[in-house]
Amino acid sequence: YLSFMLLRRLCSPVLALAYAIIIKRWLIGTFTATPDDQDPDRSDWEIFRTWILGRLIPDPHLCGVQPLLGRHYECISAIYRLLGVKVGKYVYWPGSGFRFSEPDLLEIGDYVVFGSRSLLYTSDA
Repeated sequence: YLSFMLLRRLCSPVLALAYAIIIKRWLIGTFTATPDDQDPDRSDWEIFRTWILGRLIPDPHLCGVQPLLGRHYECISAIYRLLGVKVGKYVYWPGSGFRFSEPDLLEIGDYVVFGSRSLLYTSDA
């Protein structure tokens, strides 16, 4: 029983994040910025894409994977890259995590350090 509970606590967040990454890649697709001379696309599909991504990754801790990885910042950067964020080298992520509604619109350079109370908002509105 104990081994089953331990396996469930470790595998469940990883599987949920893997599922979210697959759905993001195959169904949701890439979010793109609206050109300056146009209005943002407010179709039902665009609203659904942001909504479903928010339901697939409901917390800022990447479905619970971030606490499992601890302070391995390159692993966190790799996960964000899989979600579409353009991440540079040696990024120090906060322990509180981030939520991205449109991760493909975010670009983070090299040697960036976020404070523990940093917030990022990505939106094409």
